[in-house]
Amino acid sequence: MVPDPDVEFVDLGGPDYMPVAIQHSTGHYMRVAERVDGTWKFNLKQASDLLSFIQSWSANLLDQGFVSGRVVRAGPA
Repeated sequence: MVPDPDVEFVDLGGPDYMPVAIQHSTGHYMRVAERVDGTWKFNLKQASDLLSFIQSWSANLLDQGFVSGRVVRAGPA
């Protein structure tokens, strides 16, 4: 079995979230966005690849019986 990756999302307001970083159990890490002077700057190719992965991963989790429609927000660090 392979563990799920760790994914960092940013809250874009309302119901919208965007993945900005991912780390796999192998140690591979990719960050697709940085916040500069209050504005998010994205590497569009990497962000598109990550979003595509997240959509597939989410569909697989739902197929495995995980509950949809609920987001649990982490408190302040």
